Amino acid sequence: MNIPLLTALVSLRYKLLWANIRTRNGRIFLFLAVSLSFGLFAALVLFGGFATGLAAVRGGQARRIAQGAISMLFFQAILVANLAGFGMKAIFSETELRRYPLTALDRLMARHAIAILDPFWFVYLAFYLGLALGLSVLGGGNFLSAAMVALLLFLCNYVAARVVDLAVQHLAALRAGTRTLVAGALVAAPAIFLAARTPGANTSRIEALYPWFEFTPPFAAAKGMTQGGLPGPLTILCWLGVLVTALIWMERRPTRQSRREASGIMWDTFFDRVGERFGPRLGPLVAFWLRFNCRNIMTRRAIWFAPVLFPLLSYVMYEANNHQGNPYGLFLTALGALPCAALLASGRIAVNQFGYLGGGFRRLLLLPAPPWSLLWSSFGTSMLLSLAMTLLCLIGWVIAAPFPFDMRMIAMLACSALTGVLFLHSASLWVTIYDPSRGDYFLRLGNDLSFGGNVVFMLGPIGGMSGPAIVDRVWPTAATPEAWRILLPLPVIAAAVYFAALALAGPAFARRREKVLAIVERKA
Repeated sequence: MNIPLLTALVSLRYKLLWANIRTRNGRIFLFLAVSLSFGLFAALVLFGGFATGLAAVRGGQARRIAQGAISMLFFQAILVANLAGFGMKAIFSETELRRYPLTALDRLMARHAIAILDPFWFVYLAFYLGLALGLSVLGGGNFLSAAMVALLLFLCNYVAARVVDLAVQHLAALRAGTRTLVAGALVAAPAIFLAARTPGANTSRIEALYPWFEFTPPFAAAKGMTQGGLPGPLTILCWLGVLVTALIWMERRPTRQSRREASGIMWDTFFDRVGERFGPRLGPLVAFWLRFNCRNIMTRRAIWFAPVLFPLLSYVMYEANNHQGNPYGLFLTALGALPCAALLASGRIAVNQFGYLGGGFRRLLLLPAPPWSLLWSSFGTSMLLSLAMTLLCLIGWVIAAPFPFDMRMIAMLACSALTGVLFLHSASLWVTIYDPSRGDYFLRLGNDLSFGGNVVFMLGPIGGMSGPAIVDRVWPTAATPEAWRILLPLPVIAAAVYFAALALAGPAFARRREKVLAIVERKA
């Protein structure tokens, strides 16, 4: 094994990372990453590690609490790594590494050593070690043994994330792969949360499955940290061997995209008929943006998942915020969940309208149309998708809500969704103009938004999840049907802000379009 060359490649990776950080967007990202990492490190190590260990030892349930904490973190790391792409991107591909005097084993080690040394994984390693330290110190165990278990679990967590990433890529490359993934998410997500509680009982259905979970890596790690011995580490080693074998097998089989034969161009489609409603000037552009959004694979996934997200997020927030004492607790959380589902239909394109066009953006600028028409048509299309999803979720609420039909509830839900959608699109206007990014239209998983795009894209979920809890504590009667008139002015105010932003953004876009074009075409 060529250790010096592997070390040089890892060093080169961090030099490239440092060069990227010195750019404007890189400095902004570094500031955000350091702030979040410091806060997350402090919360996870101090409160997650020591506090969890202290509560477990005092309650006499060290192993049970450790099982829950480690399982949550293990699957969270897999989910976040695959959705955000942290620690998963191939900095050096297999083809590039073949230029160096490396064997096949060396190339494998180099690629994964570079990926696992991503700062994202350091945070989870700190949590595992903090939890091991808390359990060993407070429980009187052996820290070295617990630390070895934490390191094995950390390696298993990384390899599991890579296996899931490759499995999703292989499945998505199939002709029906995307539909299979969406159908699996639509079925699995509600089933997990609905199975977590038994109606009319205090026991959890999941507790009955604990004997089967004993052989999973998180449960084996909890056993090794609290009780010591060889069974826990050996179980993790077995999982690590199986996952590494699966990873090598999938890496040797590259994904192959299924191709469809091109059909003739059709000018009288559903998109064109919708565009005709916007007049001769904006109609063709609206039809183009509708087609552009609906053909994007991530937007299609979001549209399919949005109707499921609304009831699922409402129920999860209702349980998490302990609104059971409020007879309208579920309605309160639905007021926050509906804007999230409506905004999901617009997808990531809403905060980066021109970043996915590539060279097509130059052709749009050459059209015999004023620059403001591009903004009005693109954001009008995004609003149209969000409003359609709002209507679909409202129909679902009328059919499945555990409340008698009340038009005041429908009005309040509609006001909440419209207010959130209008405010977020107002902010997205300025991000599209002043902080665009070159995006990958064909990206299936990952994050390619700018700093401002990520901030605006996350404002909706953060506001939707924190808003109901704040309202319940500050103004409990505001989320009852009797207070429906309180929400009526909010969409009017939001609409005024949105149209004012559109009017001001037109001249700003005319001044900034060359800069946006340079970023989209990777010339700046």
